[in-house]
Amino acid sequence: MEKKIETLTSLDGRKFLNELYQKLKYENELSGFMILIICWKVCVFEKNPSKFVKTDITILHKLGTWKGTTLWIEEIVNRHFYSTINSFVYFGAAILLVLIGVRKFSDAISSELVIASIIFEASMLFLIFVVMLFSPDEDLIIDEKESEESILIQEIGEIGTDFATAVSKLENVSLELKNFNNSQAELINKLAEATNNISKAVSPSDEFIYNIKQTNEQLANLRTQIESLTESTRNIREKDIRFEIRREIENLLIDRVRDNDTTEKKD
Repeated sequence: MEKKIETLTSLDGRKFLNELYQKLKYENELSGFMILIICWKVCVFEKNPSKFVKTDITILHKLGTWKGTTLWIEEIVNRHFYSTINSFVYFGAAILLVLIGVRKFSDAISSELVIASIIFEASMLFLIFVVMLFSPDEDLIIDEKESEESILIQEIGEIGTDFATAVSKLENVSLELKNFNNSQAELINKLAEATNNISKAVSPSDEFIYNIKQTNEQLANLRTQIESLTESTRNIREKDIRFEIRREIENLLIDRVRDNDTTEKKD
């Protein structure tokens, strides 16, 4: 759909001039001099800029020489070529200083060359004066009033940045959840092991019960053997006591018999 601009001095017209410069420089790759000429033609008397770049914009009213040139200086020369003109001013001043210095100590530099350098420097100063005189009132008017495409691109960039930040945070949360799951699994294993040990302590295994039963049986056998040994020891002691008593009685009887025999012999 064809878009119409009332005049280039409007905000839309100034935006278009900035877009025209960008297309001529980066898409058509023209030199600075050709860009200046084309932009001047569009500002002064051209209504159909599609002759120079691909565009669907039509300018309804021409500005004329004075207004068009003024707009051209403001929006094209001042915005995009000010540093170039300023560098030529410094270049002319440097040449002028060199020529005047050399002429002071030597006659190799003619007066005409010095005058020519002075004229060049003066013209550069006059040019930068004109450029600065027609500086736009608001240098950021085009940058502040961005096009819908630029705003959309900026919003998409912000959304992409937010999305990347959210993804990064989700990755951190996922990593933390993974670590938490690992810790929880380790804790569950430890709890299971502790529960198993407790269950073994409360409900001993069949092998443990069998070992306890065998131990009890061995203890019972040992007790029986000890009781038997004790009984045997008691019997032995009784027999020894009886034997000793018998020996004592025999000794007493023998002594008594001996005493009786001794008495009878004396009588």
